[in-house]
Amino acid sequence: MVETTGVNPRLDRILEIEARYPVDTWKINDVHIWPVIRTRLYIELAVEDLNARFDKNTIEEGRKEAQISGKKRKPSRLNTL
Repeated sequence: MVETTGVNPRLDRILEIEARYPVDTWKINDVHIWPVIRTRLYIELAVEDLNARFDKNTIEEGRKEAQISGKKRKPSRLNTL
């Protein structure tokens, strides 16, 4: 069983990967690549989470505006990496 934080699901997913695979041995030209992948993965997961939250909030705001003005508004997304 993987010990997780229980607080940060993004970090928990990374900890699961680290427990399942020998990430400390991953090298390209004698350079350890896991720290780079780990950072990029965390950022990607964070952006994914922000986009989901932003979309949810935008949709709810759009519904409120539509009720007030009678118009429909298309939700937008944050830029992804």
